[in-house]
Amino acid sequence: MKNVSKNNIIKNKKIHKQIIGKCRICKIDIYNTLSIHRIKPGCKGGKYSTENSVVVCENCHRQIPDIIQIDRYYLCSNGQMILRIIIDGKEKFV
Repeated sequence: MKNVSKNNIIKNKKIHKQIIGKCRICKIDIYNTLSIHRIKPGCKGGKYSTENSVVVCENCHRQIPDIIQIDRYYLCSNGQMILRIIIDGKEKFV
């Protein structure tokens, strides 16, 4: 990916949203509704990196952290990164 350097810092959030293309949680693919959420907040040292960021739509973003809690990414045996979230107390991997 051109917008990610060797340390996986997102250089251009606009391009990153275009590459991902949809909300990680609800899968909506309307670009104008997408934003980047940091799993570990900036006030706690969280960076806009591929490991600490998730593309979400405005609706899902408003529900974080009250209804939707985002845990972290996990590496699957097939090499894919999955995100562990909790929605209304129910665990889900996306």
